Amino acid sequence: MGLSVVVFLVFVGISVVILFVIGTAYSANNPNADIEEFVEAAATNGFVAFLGISLAAPVCTALVLLLIKLKATLSVEEYLCLVPVGARTALIWFAFLALVLIGSDLLTHSLGRPIVPEVMAELFRTSHFVALAWFAVIFAGPIFEEVFFRGFMFRGIQASGLGNVGAIGITAFTWAAIHTQYDGYLLATVFVLGILFGAARAVTGSLYLTTAMHMATNLIATIEITLFAGS
Repeated sequence: MGLSVVVFLVFVGISVVILFVIGTAYSANNPNADIEEFVEAAATNGFVAFLGISLAAPVCTALVLLLIKLKATLSVEEYLCLVPVGARTALIWFAFLALVLIGSDLLTHSLGRPIVPEVMAELFRTSHFVALAWFAVIFAGPIFEEVFFRGFMFRGIQASGLGNVGAIGITAFTWAAIHTQYDGYLLATVFVLGILFGAARAVTGSLYLTTAMHMATNLIATIEITLFAGS
C-alpha cells in the first residue's frame, strides 16, 4: 500500500506539472489574467484532463512494472495475473457487465438524472482533440487503473489476511474515491463496477479480462456522450 501511494503521488505530480506548464503559457499570453479563474476553469477543461491522463498513465504503468521487478519474487506476468481466459468465461463476465450497465442506465433514467453526467459532457466539449479524449478514456486510463488497482494493489491486499474479500472491497473503494469529479450517486456506480471487476479478477485470476471489461465500459460511456451530449 505504501508503494501504491508513491505511484499515485507520481500520477498526481505529472498532472500538476502539466497544469503548471499550461498555466505558465497562459499567463505569458494573458498578463492580466486571473490565475485563480484559470485554475478553476482548468479543473473542468478536457484538454488538460485528458492530456494529463495520456501522459501520466503510461509513465505510472511503467513505474508499477519497475516496482514489481525490483520488489516482487514473482514475474510481472505472475504478479499481475496476465493470463488469458476462455471465450465462455469472458462471455459470462461480459454478460454480468451488460446487466450492471443496463441496470445503471435504467435506474439513472428513472431517477430523472441525465445518462451522461454534465461533468463528462463538459470535459469532452473542451477536449479540443477527440482522438486525445478517446485515447485517454478508452485506452490509457483503463490500462493504468487495472494494472494499478486490480493488479498491483489487489495482489498485495490479497496476500494479506484480508484475502479476496478485502482486496475486492478496498480496491473498489479506492478506485471510486479517485473519481473526485463525480457526485455521490456516480461514485456509488463506480464502486459497484469496482466490485464487479474485483470479483472477475478474483474468480478468473485474469487481469486481461478486467482490463477488457473496463475498456468496454468506458467505450460505451464515450459513445453515450457522443450520442446524448452532442460531443
